[in-house]
Amino acid sequence: MITQFFRRLDKALLAPGSPRILLIVHTALAAIIGLRLATRDWTAIAERPAALTANLSVMNWFPAEAAVAPVLVGVQIVGLIGVGMVLARWRPQFGFIIAWVAYIFLAGLWANSGKVVHNDVLPALIGFVFLFAPVPARNESSRPSKRFGWPPRAALVALGILYFFTGFQKLRESGIDWVFSENMQWIMRQGTSPFGAAFTDFSQATCDLPK
Repeated sequence: MITQFFRRLDKALLAPGSPRILLIVHTALAAIIGLRLATRDWTAIAERPAALTANLSVMNWFPAEAAVAPVLVGVQIVGLIGVGMVLARWRPQFGFIIAWVAYIFLAGLWANSGKVVHNDVLPALIGFVFLFAPVPARNESSRPSKRFGWPPRAALVALGILYFFTGFQKLRESGIDWVFSENMQWIMRQGTSPFGAAFTDFSQATCDLPK
């Protein structure tokens, strides 16, 4: 049974895929990374006291005193150049690698103060998969191929694994009580439920019941 499961999984991951879909996902991901690079003031890293830098990320090898503003801005510019290469479709695979490495460098330094920005996790994780993905050329056949099918599927698998272990860790540390905590009540009161306004109203009424 286990062997059959892995065979089915392998067959699903390596199923033929459209080069157009791969190109759209690849370009969109590069644009998201570019947006992150361009809209954050990365020089704030240089202003943090050494006492607030605990080296908690993949950038713990980089000395805090070397994270000066010119270095940070330089890495930011290099990353944006890589994004531009992807969007212009001029050596897009190499450009994506440049953009992703610059993004990981800056986001890792940002997280060294102990605060991982959740919006950085998904582009970083999915981006790692696309480091190895082929980029369809302009004259590439539009016919589906296994060569173009695996990157989006592998990204979905990585995404599912990330969310699974995040939820599992939350249950392991906080237990089922977290679902009924004040934290969840606050989320419901913000009206952010994916199940619609009716579910939000019901949740608010339930939370407000006398205990």
